[in-house]
Amino acid sequence: MRDFIDTQQIKLKTILEDAASYVIPKFQREYSWQDEQIEEFWKDLIEHYHLCEKDPYFFGTLVLIADQNKREKFKVVDGQQRLTTSITFLTVIRDFLYEFNKDRDVENIQYYLEAEDVGDSNYKYRLKLSRNNQDFFVDKILKLDNASNKNQIIFNNISKRNKGLATAYALFYNKISGELDKIPDQNEKIQFLIGLANHFVKYFVVVRNVIDTPERAYRIFDSINNRGIRLEESDLVKNYLLEKIDHGGGDVDEWYNKWLEILNRLDNANVKEADFLRHYLMAYYAPTGPKEVFERVLHKIKTREQVEEFIDHVLSAAQVYRKLKDPQKEDWFNESNLVEDLITFNSLTAKVIYPVLLKGFDLFGNDRKIFSEFVHNLLIFFFRSRTICKTSATSLEALMNDVCKKLRNDSSITVKDVKKFLRDSKQYCDNEAFRFNFSNFDANQKNAIYILTNLNTSLHGGKKEMTLSAQKDNISIEHIMPKVIKDSEWEIYLKNKKGFTTKLELEDYHKNNLWKIGNLTILNRSKNFKTQNISFIEKCNQAYKTDDAKIVNHICNWPEWNDQSISQRQEMLAEQASKIWNLDD
Repeated sequence: MRDFIDTQQIKLKTILEDAASYVIPKFQREYSWQDEQIEEFWKDLIEHYHLCEKDPYFFGTLVLIADQNKREKFKVVDGQQRLTTSITFLTVIRDFLYEFNKDRDVENIQYYLEAEDVGDSNYKYRLKLSRNNQDFFVDKILKLDNASNKNQIIFNNISKRNKGLATAYALFYNKISGELDKIPDQNEKIQFLIGLANHFVKYFVVVRNVIDTPERAYRIFDSINNRGIRLEESDLVKNYLLEKIDHGGGDVDEWYNKWLEILNRLDNANVKEADFLRHYLMAYYAPTGPKEVFERVLHKIKTREQVEEFIDHVLSAAQVYRKLKDPQKEDWFNESNLVEDLITFNSLTAKVIYPVLLKGFDLFGNDRKIFSEFVHNLLIFFFRSRTICKTSATSLEALMNDVCKKLRNDSSITVKDVKKFLRDSKQYCDNEAFRFNFSNFDANQKNAIYILTNLNTSLHGGKKEMTLSAQKDNISIEHIMPKVIKDSEWEIYLKNKKGFTTKLELEDYHKNNLWKIGNLTILNRSKNFKTQNISFIEKCNQAYKTDDAKIVNHICNWPEWNDQSISQRQEMLAEQASKIWNLDD
């Protein structure tokens, strides 16, 4: 079975003079070349022209799907940006010639822009863009007008999705105007315009690959590295799926709208389309690397019916994913603990967990108690293994893939089974390793509140027994040894205590201890503001001793505060932490 119907290296002139028409599927992304790509195109063209180069200039690759009923009509899989840029450039040349009243030369350029039959009796142009660009392309770019007039109004009442096209026209107008300004004689200006257009279509060549099926076309596209803006794996997936529907006679607009609804749901949670698709495939199909998303879909989804079923399920999963990434109480039975755990996954950057959460929702999501337990076990595991013990992301992903496989293959699996599987895995570090790593752990702005509030709750014997006056919405992270020690009693104390003789020694010492868990606590915001960088004794007397949070009031058991005090306190907290973040029954 052949991979291609036809592969040729051909001049742009051949593409623009034959009877062929080119249709960019209506669901493809908008024109996306930016100044950088257009500037590069112009630089290469004008240098090639001025040097009178006769050797062909390779402009890139076209990947096309041949129409089954009309062989000279093609759908553009790859080459949208190059074709659109080429047509826009020739349009600017045409508009300059029109401004110089060179009607015959205008007709010659127009011949490149129009085709006899594009499958639409009301449409005469050789290239048809996606639905988000098509109207603007016809009404503003292809419409014949004086170049200077068009350039003045090209950005009027323009939508964001069409700014790329307008920018391309304006940039070519400015570049060509700059060249014309160097030429004093009008006839020579006209000859320059004609010569530049002829040089472009004659010496710029492309490799045109005409493919017989969408599967082959998108597989070839995925394997080709082209200049310009590369499509994301998620773009390839969307284009392939919708092309299958269109190729099979389905209502592509209906399914494109469903895809847009998927994107809207993801946008609401600030989720990248590519991340979600990968996690979806990991949850419901098989392990999938970042560059394997398209290939996985291509391998699994082959018929129009499969595509439609796939998109419907992805749409449903996107809603669940949104709830996982941006949890609201109304999404989760008003269960505040569950919502807090889901929020914490985001603060811990626990992306690897989401495929398991997604698939786990199918099995446990209808019971808030069971699903809450499932989520909490995953959070304990991730925090213990990844956050504290630094288990590699690769190893953790391999384990999560195994969990997904178990969830897919065993509908009778329980939360207890999953918990045991996680606890027995090599990625789950034992208590000794956990305490050691916790004793040396540096927190950060994102995870410190989670760690400290859980430690405080545990020290109080649970939330029901806690009498913390500084509630979660009104607390902040307190650095016992403060963030700023310059020109304070802390600077004097540490210099005398540690014998630092240089500024660098003091800065390194301060930096190495500042974010240690042992140097952190939680404190009411008003108290935290008052303590700032006052001395340790003053902090104790003004804030710590009178605070009813157990993670705070024990700090004053140390007579002074330095690296030894921080280390001792952190070891004490590590013992408490090993009881909190533990999957033992």
